[in-house]
Amino acid sequence: MEATSENEEPVSGEVVSVAHALSLPAESYGNDPDIEMAWAMRAMQHAEVYYKKWRPFCLKFDGVIEDFNYGTLLRLDCSQGYTEENTIFAPRIQFLAIEIARNREGHNKAVYASVQDKEEDEGASGGEPEKSDNGGEQEKEAQEGINKSGETPM
Repeated sequence: MEATSENEEPVSGEVVSVAHALSLPAESYGNDPDIEMAWAMRAMQHAEVYYKKWRPFCLKFDGVIEDFNYGTLLRLDCSQGYTEENTIFAPRIQFLAIEIARNREGHNKAVYASVQDKEEDEGASGGEPEKSDNGGEQEKEAQEGINKSGETPM
């Protein structure tokens, strides 16, 4: 009996052969040198982009930011948490640069609001005593300390 697709067109015997191929052990397959070469070339292109763009930026912070080149986990999508799919490994200074840009553009406000909602819920349910509004005053003072170029005074 021949299988049919959604469009009522017959599906070839390729489905059966693909299923059979996937059931074989991995040891029965070899590496195709052309595929290996294509993968290596693509990896080199990615490395060159990183090295040419991020490395010079990172090196500017040598001696300025402690441990600027240590590895750090970075969320790809700042509206989500740290999961395997949403996390990459990046140099610390790259993490700081991206998070500062996200904060300036307001992308982390959703995270801040969700934490505030959670704290309010815990305070209302008796989890923790409610906090005073000093946080809002501290945030306002911090914003006033930022000059027009976006840098904070040291």
